[in-house]
Formats: sequence, C-alpha cells, structure tokens
Amino acid sequence: MTLLTVDWPKQIFSPLLIALDSRELRLQSLQVMVGIVRIVPSGHLDELLSLLVHTLAGIYQSSRSEEQPRIQEILDFLVLDCQEDLAEPLENVGALPNLPNFRDINRVLSQLKQQHSLDQQLRRFIERSRHENANLAAQALLELKEFLLTNEQVILDMALQKDKEMEPTLYKLIQMLLEGIGRYKGLDADVPRRCIECLGIVGAINPTKLARSPQEPAKSLYPNFNDLEDSRNFVCELIQAQLVGRSRSIGDFRSESRWAFALQTLLSFCGITKAVLIGPEQLPSTQRASSQTTVSSRRIVAKTPKDRWYDFPRHVRDVLELFIDAKYSQDAAAASDLPCPLFPEVKTFQRWITLWTRGLISKVKGQNAREIFQALKHVALNDTNTCQYILPHLVLNVLLEGSEQDRTEILTEIGAVLGPGKDWRRLGTQPTAGMPPQSTNELYHLGSQVCIIMLG
Repeated sequence: MTLLTVDWPKQIFSPLLIALDSRELRLQSLQVMVGIVRIVPSGHLDELLSLLVHTLAGIYQSSRSEEQPRIQEILDFLVLDCQEDLAEPLENVGALPNLPNFRDINRVLSQLKQQHSLDQQLRRFIERSRHENANLAAQALLELKEFLLTNEQVILDMALQKDKEMEPTLYKLIQMLLEGIGRYKGLDADVPRRCIECLGIVGAINPTKLARSPQEPAKSLYPNFNDLEDSRNFVCELIQAQLVGRSRSIGDFRSESRWAFALQTLLSFCGITKAVLIGPEQLPSTQRASSQTTVSSRRIVAKTPKDRWYDFPRHVRDVLELFIDAKYSQDAAAASDLPCPLFPEVKTFQRWITLWTRGLISKVKGQNAREIFQALKHVALNDTNTCQYILPHLVLNVLLEGSEQDRTEILTEIGAVLGPGKDWRRLGTQPTAGMPPQSTNELYHLGSQVCIIMLG
C-alpha cells in the first residue's frame, strides 16, 4: 500500500501536461489523457479542470493533424458531456480561442457564467485572477477587461450610487488589481500589464476604503536557526505561506523540478517521510504532549514529524504528498564573483534581487540555515517573491553570524540603494511597468530589528 493515494489524479496529470511540451511525446500523452478523463470520477477533476482546458486549448493550433482530434475529444467530453457534473468548476474555466471547433464549448462556458449576477461574476473573476498559475491568471484578467468594458456604465452607476451590495466587491476588485500589479515585479509579464488595463477602466477609488480590507497576516518573529525546532517551524511556515501555492502551477520541466527539489528537501529537513506518516491521522493526546524549550524569549514547542504534517491544512498536504521522499536533484551552481554593491550596476530588479539573494545564501552560517537556504537556491533563480520572503532572514543571519567583510558588504548594498540622489529609473523599469517606489514601511521590512531594503 502506498501513501500517495489521496491526490492520484494530480500525480497522473502533472507529468502528462509537462510531456505536452515535447512534440515527440504529445500524441502519446493525449492518447493517455483521453482514456484517463473517461475513467476518473468527475469530482476528482475539479481543481485540475481549468488547467487542463487552458493547456489543451493553448496547444491546439500548434498541434499536428493527428493530435488535434484528441484535444477536441477531451475538451468536448469535459465541457459538453460533463457540463452537469462539472457545472460549478466549469464556471471558473476561461474562454477558449475563438475557433469554429470551440464554438459550442464557448457557448456553454458563457451560459454558465451569465446565470449569475454582476456582483457574483465579479467575485469569480477576482478569485480566478489570483490563481497561482500565471497563464490562468492572465486569461482571467483578459476576460475581466472585456467584462468591465461591457458593463462599464452599470458599474459606474453602482459606484456613484454607493450600492451597498456592490461596494465590498468593488473594493476587493481594486485590491486584487493593485496586488496583481506587484506580483511579477521587474518583469514584462501579462498579469501586471492587464491589471493596469483593468484598473484604468474601473478608475480611482477612495484609498481610505482599501485600508479596511483584510491585510496579510504578520509574519512570525525571525527564527533562531541554531535551534532545530525553531528552524523546522520556519520551514513549515515557509512551505505553507510561500512555496506550496507557487508549486501548483505546472510549467516547463526545469521550473517544475526546481520547486520539487526544494519541497522534497525541506520536507526531509523536517523529518517528514513516508515511513513516519504511516498510521492514524491523529495521535492520542497523551502521545502528542510536547516538551517545551525557551529560545530568544519565546516558547518553542517540540513537535514530531507527524504533528507537523497534520498541522498543514488538507489542501496543502494534497500538494506536498507528491514530494515526500521524491528523488529530484539539482546541479551545483558555479560560484561567481559579484560586484559590491550590485545596485545600480545590475539593471533590472529581478536580476538584482536574485543575485543578492543567491550571494547571501552562500554566506549563511550554521548547519540548519545552510540546509534550508541551499534548498531554495535554484528556486530563487526566477521567483522574486520567494527572494523577497527569505531575503530578510538571510541578511539577519549574515549580520549576526557572518564575517566583518560580509557585514560591510550588506551595509554597502543597503547604502547604495538608500543613498541620496538615487534614481529608480536606473533599475531599468519605469514605475508604470510594475515597479513603483515603495513606502517606508515596505522598504524597511524588519523595522527596528534591522534595516533591510525590500525593493519592489
């Protein structure tokens, strides 16, 4: 009996979707998919439906004549044949390309969406536009733009009349668009560009109203990486808050393997293996009693690996099951000499934060810190959000435990960015392209503890 039984459709479809990128494997992958979608209970496809439809529709026109009928068969089955069983998840599926073969599919998708009120449709667009997969989010924003243009006058009238039911949704819409602009900082990405386009249609809103919307929960105090229990607490928080959501997006094999390697390594660091997870979900309370130690004026509760596993929400465990005791590997990255300071010699935000983060990873001290951050070294190559999440921890570790030269280089880097007369345009991106100057609170992430710049 194997542990990985809960989320088996994801385990099957994930490699098949990746294989579609290979022209040599596409036909075989599609043939396998045709059989699988007909035997998998429709309820198991809810979370995968948007990704399946979007991926298949996206490769249709570039596929060979023998491949297109397979794609058509899968899409027709999922949308036309299963529309009653999959009605709710199909409402979140984006429109397919405007092709004759997809006319019936788009008609069904449009009818499912139009049965809801304007407020309900906006809420669904907001949810879809926050999807971790950049392609699905961009597609949702493209449809949102058309929806806003079509209903521009109606939405304006509701805003002017201060419609009590519509007001909260409009505030959430603005908040989502502002968050979306900053999701891919420093990159010429579809998501922030389309968020700006939608924001231009909606128009301005009282900024004091946005302050009422829920904010992200404050991060916990910075861990003592010399303590194993505290280090594992940090890793579990990092996995749930930052890594799991990003890993759900199935992309090219290289990108997929980086996330997989990071997650498998961090789970192993926390002692979470198949062997320790065999058994009942909940241990008797007498066995779950934990010893406590005091570290840095905080109470650190010692947990077993099984405790940590079941502390994750179910949807998080469903994703992580794929990476327990996995066998992914990454080549060692060659060390390189970097100028100090990097800013403003490095011309883009993405490259600046990537180089600084990877440089600091090579300088962290302590066995626990090295194991944690080395696992993230390859992920940091193309994910600025993860870099921003771990950068304060890296800086603090090196400031406290690094050499005098390392500390001096950090202060020099911060001074170069915060020094007088610095022009944001020297990073190579205008503010309207997705990298506005940040507020003081955003720049100084550690507040009174340590001055760490978080450029965005």
